[in-house]
Amino acid sequence: MRFGKLLVTGSIPADKWGHTQWKCLCDCGNETIIAGGHRLRNADIKSCGCLRHDEAFNSFILDGKRYGRLIVLKRVRTKGDKESRWLCRCDCGNEKIISGKYLEYGRTKSCGCMRTAMYSNSPIFKRGKDNPNFKTGIRVNKEGYTFITCEDAAGKWKDRPFHVVVMEKHIGRFLKSGETVHHKNGIRSDNKINNLELWSQMHPYGQRVEDMISFCIDYLSEYSPESLAYAKKVAKA
Repeated sequence: MRFGKLLVTGSIPADKWGHTQWKCLCDCGNETIIAGGHRLRNADIKSCGCLRHDEAFNSFILDGKRYGRLIVLKRVRTKGDKESRWLCRCDCGNEKIISGKYLEYGRTKSCGCMRTAMYSNSPIFKRGKDNPNFKTGIRVNKEGYTFITCEDAAGKWKDRPFHVVVMEKHIGRFLKSGETVHHKNGIRSDNKINNLELWSQMHPYGQRVEDMISFCIDYLSEYSPESLAYAKKVAKA
């Protein structure tokens, strides 16, 4: 016999309360067991549960509605999804799946392009010296080194050792890998240029004369006073 979307296919032993249990096949393909034939005859149960889900699914319709920059295209139904989700097209052309409650409560008004535009146009979201609230922070760590907020060689704003920055300004370029700056008098807070010296950990790769000659030529071309002065002049220009 058929009851709603359920087709009775057989019976199984009664449950512990003595109710006859009926095996039913739903039109959606699911199999379910219903305890008590009176629940089927009285139309208390008409499906495996999918009918109730479909009714709830179809009772909340947002198709064609506009929310901010979003136009709702259709509802997206996924297995096990407990909340409504809707495919929306933004005025910028992007499509995005958004929760229905986010649309109804006004929490989502675009695919994200509004927030991106706000971040890129508002100075409050700019970083480094372009931010109106930017302050050049100076701090001293527990080891006694002074740090200052400035750009590094990659163009990122970060805390950098002040004695390194002073030396870079003096030679007109950023330090290279293997280069360090040393305090002559050992006082880490004394960052005057006459108290700083540039150290290099470079060394020749072998002991052959031709290797040493090549190394010395490269080293002098990089660190001779004339080369440092020229690099500083070029950096200022």
